[in-house]
Amino acid sequence: MRVRAVAVLAASLLLTSCSSAEEPPPPPGQQPAPTTTSSAPLFDPPRGFTGESKLVGRSPYAIAGDAVVSRDPEREQPTMTVIGLDGTPRVEYPVDIPKKSKASGPYSAADGSLVLMAVAQTVEGTGTNPDRTRYTVTAHNPGTGAKVWERPVDASAEVPLPDSNPRIVGANRDIVVVTANLLKEAATIALSTVDGTVKWSKPGIFATGLANDVVVGYRYVNSLSSEPVGLSATDGAQRWSGPRFDGTLESNFSRPRLVGDGLASFAGTPAGELTKNVTHLLDTTTGKPRLSLDSLWTCLSDDQSLIVCGKTYFNYQLAGFDATSMAKLWELPDAAATRTIPKLVAARKGVAYVTAKGPMTLNARSGKDLDPELDVDALDAVAPGYALGVVSGKVYARRAAR
Repeated sequence: MRVRAVAVLAASLLLTSCSSAEEPPPPPGQQPAPTTTSSAPLFDPPRGFTGESKLVGRSPYAIAGDAVVSRDPEREQPTMTVIGLDGTPRVEYPVDIPKKSKASGPYSAADGSLVLMAVAQTVEGTGTNPDRTRYTVTAHNPGTGAKVWERPVDASAEVPLPDSNPRIVGANRDIVVVTANLLKEAATIALSTVDGTVKWSKPGIFATGLANDVVVGYRYVNSLSSEPVGLSATDGAQRWSGPRFDGTLESNFSRPRLVGDGLASFAGTPAGELTKNVTHLLDTTTGKPRLSLDSLWTCLSDDQSLIVCGKTYFNYQLAGFDATSMAKLWELPDAAATRTIPKLVAARKGVAYVTAKGPMTLNARSGKDLDPELDVDALDAVAPGYALGVVSGKVYARRAAR
């Protein structure tokens, strides 16, 4: 039997969260990556940037604590690099990506301390046995680069695996969530974070995130419609289903995503309404809509008490909401209609990071300008003490001065 690589790589970082004395230690082999120490404070949210931008990786990338993990495309041997946000190289290690395969990722996930990678391959059948798809998921220690575990998962009659790129969309101390879809065919697999053992798998479900003990995603009802669903992270049992949509939920204007810890965003055409689009923010515990907006919006949590939503479909709009009451706090354009509507990039701790004539910030609670200009060449993401930007495929980080 020969294994022929035909598809893709997906990688994911389980970010190590700050733990108190009451929290259990990480499982063996999952010690956090080393971090640099500095007497200078890390301003959070970061504003007012200074010094030179440091090259920290290539796009696509993932932020792991105070480091960036990415794959170096210029190496003959595929290599993952871990570089501190201050530009200091941490560790690099080879990864197994078969030739002629397409690579994507890494993808950010939740807390932990493993670098995860999923490769899709076609296993050639023999005789009357047809070809089948195999996903191989591997986990590495981000501090040392050592492989912790590797787990092949073959397609079966019960759970056929789409011949497309698998994504790792979430992970915690218990499970890693792997998912893929292709032309209305989808599958979601939950693996043990400790050793990669398959805990459960579900056909027809395309997962979009892991919110505490709920795997959020959507199910294809038929060839024309789909509906959001929430599955138990423990056994994959369905907990809820949300409002049904016609057509695709994966558009260039708004993709399904988690919004903070307790909300999930889904946008598309409501079932039976051909000329209307809507964005629902669903409670990840119950599946009930907490907020509904006309048109296609991208919504982000500031990880505290605010949600900022932006629309780039036809007419630009921007609005801020209280994350508890869902009351609208402000919107652009406002009554005066004299301000340029910026594009939403990120939100963090009361600050909305946007681009107008260039990168700038808004007060996420009032919508008023904070920093009319940010001294960064590009703005793609923010982390404690740093802003990150992508220029010609290279990822740069610049330290915040306040």
